[in-house]
Amino acid sequence: MWSGGLGLVAMVSLLGPRPIDGAIMGVVALGAVLVREVLMPRINHHRDRKLAGEPEAERSFARLHRLSMWINGAQLLAGLVVLVRLGVV
Repeated sequence: MWSGGLGLVAMVSLLGPRPIDGAIMGVVALGAVLVREVLMPRINHHRDRKLAGEPEAERSFARLHRLSMWINGAQLLAGLVVLVRLGVV
């Protein structure tokens, strides 16, 4: 929950002076919460089914894991965009 909490702090801090950057960080925070609370339990469920020997669970696990990786990559890129826009990097 750290990434969601820190994203929320960044959003609140930036909304006044830099509303676009604040909105980007809000999306990052929302993505972190959704991945942790919705996607991760589903990924773990399908991983457990895969380990139990259910072959159809492999495809679901791979698809959900790939989705989580894409979301994480987008969050990292969005954070970098905000840092560049702020002149930090």
